[in-house]
This record gives sequence, C-alpha cells and structure tokens, in this order.
Amino acid sequence: MEQIRRPFGALSAALLLTAAPVAFAQEADAPAHTLSVEAPVELHAYYDQGGKRLWSGDREARRRLDELVSVLESDTYSGIARTRYGLDRIRAAKDSANADALEAAASLAFTSLALDLRSGRIDPLINITEDAVAEREASRTEILKMLAEKGSVEDVLRNLRTDNPVQKELLAILDRYKRYAEEEAWSPITISSDVLEEGATGDDVAAVIDRLAAEGFYSKPRFGGSSTPTYDSGVAEAVKRFQKSRGIVPDGVVGPNTLERMNETPQQLVEKIRLNLERARWLPQDFADRYLMVNIADFTVGAWEDEKQKFSIRTVVGTDYNKTPVFADEMEYVVANPYWNIPASILVNEIAPQQAKDPGYLASKNMEVVEGWGDDAPVIDPSQIDWNTVTGNETWRVRQRGGPNNALGLIKFMFPNDYAVYLHDTPAESLFDETRRTFSHGCIRVEEPRKLAEWVLEGTEWEGRDRVDQLIDSGERRTVSLAEPIPVYVTYFTV
Repeated sequence: MEQIRRPFGALSAALLLTAAPVAFAQEADAPAHTLSVEAPVELHAYYDQGGKRLWSGDREARRRLDELVSVLESDTYSGIARTRYGLDRIRAAKDSANADALEAAASLAFTSLALDLRSGRIDPLINITEDAVAEREASRTEILKMLAEKGSVEDVLRNLRTDNPVQKELLAILDRYKRYAEEEAWSPITISSDVLEEGATGDDVAAVIDRLAAEGFYSKPRFGGSSTPTYDSGVAEAVKRFQKSRGIVPDGVVGPNTLERMNETPQQLVEKIRLNLERARWLPQDFADRYLMVNIADFTVGAWEDEKQKFSIRTVVGTDYNKTPVFADEMEYVVANPYWNIPASILVNEIAPQQAKDPGYLASKNMEVVEGWGDDAPVIDPSQIDWNTVTGNETWRVRQRGGPNNALGLIKFMFPNDYAVYLHDTPAESLFDETRRTFSHGCIRVEEPRKLAEWVLEGTEWEGRDRVDQLIDSGERRTVSLAEPIPVYVTYFTV
C-alpha cells in the first residue's frame, strides 16, 4: 500500500481489520507483530524496526490504551471531532482479545489524530511557496516512536503543536465559548433605531449592556448606578472593545454591522473557532523568531518577535473579484520609491482604454512606456502605440514613476511568490477608515509603512526610524536587502 502522507484526509473504512492478519517481516531480535495488510506502511515500519507493542500486553500498554480511548471519547482536547478515528474498531478488537488487531486499530487512530492536530484534517488551503517556511512532515513511524519514548498519549499530542501562537490563542478561548454555548449565555437582541450611541437611554441600552456583559466586555456596577440604563462613556468603550475583537472599526456606536456580530450565538462562535483551529493547523509547527502574520479577514498585519506580537497595522486587501491569496513565503528585500509595473490585466482592462480615449492620460498619472524589463529600459513615445489593440503580451510595458502619488506609495516590501503579491504603502489613506477594506487588486496595502520598514530593516545599514525616513524621503529608488529573510504568513482567520 502506498505510504499515506499529509493531509491524511478521510480514511477508508476498510483500512483496518478487513483482511486476514498477515505476519510482517521484522528484525531477528524484534518481537513478532502482526498487522492488517491494509494498515499504512509507516505503521508496519514502526513494528518492523523492533518497536514495542504500545496498546496490548503489559499494564503500561493497557493504561496507555485507556488514555487513548478517553481522549477519543472527549471533545475537549482541541476541537477535532472524535468520530473519525475508529473508536468502535478499537473496542471491538479489545473485546475480541485480538492483540494484533488492537495494535493496528489503536496505532492508526492515534497517529491519525496526531497528524490531524499537526497538519489539519483537510487538504491545506495555504500554499507554502518557499521551502524555508515549510515544516518538516512528521511520519506515523516517528509519532509512534515518540509515544514509546514519552509513554503518555496526552504528552505527545500536546507537544505536537508548541510554537503556533494562533492555535494557542484559539485553544485558550475554545473552552470558554463552549461554556457560553452550554449556558446559552446570550440571545439575539433588537434595537428600535438604526444606530445606538453615547447619550441614549432605555431598554435598547439595557439589552446592549446585557449582551456585552455576557461575553465579558462590560462589568455592570455592583451597587448603585442609574436606575435608567444609559449609554455612557463606559458602555461606549465596551462597544469599542467588542468591535476590535470582531475586526470592526471601533467607533463605539452600535450600528447594523456591530449588531449583526452581537447576534452571533455562542454555538456559532464555537463553530467559527473550530474552523479557525483547522486553518491554524495548516501553518508550520515551528515559527521563526521574527515573522509577519497577515490576516486577510480582519485586515491587519502583525509583526511577531520572540512569540509576542510587537504591533499590528491595518491593511487593505483584495476585492471579492481580485482576492488576496492565502499563502506563505519569505520577505527578502524592500524597495524605496519604487516603480509600479502595471500588471497586464490592469493594462488591458483599465490603462489602455483610458489612454485610447485621452492621449494625455499616462502623463497625468506619472506613467511611462518602456521597452523591456530592466530598470534602465528605454522609454517609448506612447503616441506610437495603438491603444485599442493592446493584448497584454507586448514586449513593452507601462510603469508609474516613483513619488507620493505612486499606487505603491513610497515603499514596497517584497517576498517574491507565484502570485505577484506583496506589501506596500498607498496614497489612498482614507480607505483605512473603512470597516471592510477590500479595495486592492490582490496586494496588501499597509497603513503605517514606515513603522513596518523600521522593524523589517533592523540589522541593516538603514536601521532606525531616522534612517528609514532618510531612505524614503530621499526620493531615490533604492533596493535594500534584509539582514535575514522574514517569513510572511498570509492567512484568513475570522476569530
């Protein structure tokens, strides 16, 4: 049977216990073990290499089996449904006293759970485009060896994901929201006006206060207080905290978007957390000391260092038509005062039609036509081109010169990838005040590019804010390599 590798998706029901047991070759000194012929090669390999029985035989093995069964029966470990791991097969093998079948069923269940925890249950939707960012895959053989060494099912499962801050945070809140769901901590609320803001009083305010308090965003006064519920500054600050937690611009006003998020039930939030846990498992197990985490869903990029987020910056991402992809790569360099090389799709659909109608359009946008792709490519007179027949396959290209009105702003942050996506400044600063910031063609615009540049350029000759300002304000186009590549994870987390 071909060795199964990540993502270890839906396992065939016939994988185990469907064929007569056959002896599997072992080293001369190894104890004899018999597994179902359909068991994955990596399970056979563990026993073939002399691995001890893990689930049958002595008292320690029986304790380990009881621990595995307890984990599979429980839904509290990490939000993965337990029905997928063949618990009934384990029980049947145990009841029949078939030690070989028990070894096969329990080892398959344990390694499948472990690999799901490490890498996710479904085919990862994040494309790791740089090998240096990817994790080394764990094999079933290695996981069984870890169990034989550590002895505890829980210890192995817990240690599989030790450095993923997203998963740590999600696991920390999952139990809390499951308690909210069990208690039915809040119900949907209604308000009688389109918006509710500071200064309002009455039943609508009482409903909002109760909803905020139920999720821990507001603490009601224990004694005293106004007999009439009032939307005061304390309530407004609580609303802002709630809005920040949901990726909404924190204006302290309960409008349609905020009300819609308040009316998500605890069970709906539990399911969101589970979905995001799955996405978190697609990320590498071991993160670098410094990395950037872009979250498309909440329009932010965070700078992480030594397992702590140093800062977070608002972003603008791709439109629904030009979605920003989910992927990971390494940032290698920045370009100050860059050219913007117009992508072929934008050239054909936007630039060429405008230039055909208005021969002065390119000049008005500080754009030029050049032959070839070198920085010193010769400039072509745009009047020599028939702009009505542009296909995007021409040998020439259109680029926008550097400057404050350049679409890329004054600096871009490059992590070369298959999608031609990168981080960059923008002159369209007003868009950062929008709640849903989906306005780009796929690249990621950052609100505070100088702050980001200061962080990524640490260890270079341009280290420090003063040097960053000099680099950008010089007006010269300059490429600066980073001291070390910085992993960039472009993700999509909704909680």
